Amino acid sequence: MGALAAKVSSRGQVVLPKEIRRQLNIKQGDILLFVVEDNTVRMFPQPESYAHYTRGLGKEMWAKLGGGERFLHEERTSWD
Repeated sequence: MGALAAKVSSRGQVVLPKEIRRQLNIKQGDILLFVVEDNTVRMFPQPESYAHYTRGLGKEMWAKLGGGERFLHEERTSWD
């Protein structure tokens, strides 16, 4: 999909193009999150469950540490 445009109203409102709503499965009443990075805005639907949404984040880090069990064992050993 190429770039789509939407006009900002006098109240700061924007109508999301139908193609975007369909692609992201955005429905009436959904909450959208906005992230500003430098001069760019990213928008995405608020996840129903943050636990499900963030599952697996950092797994590369845990792999570098030898896995969670190994890291936990080494950490507990250092307490003695």
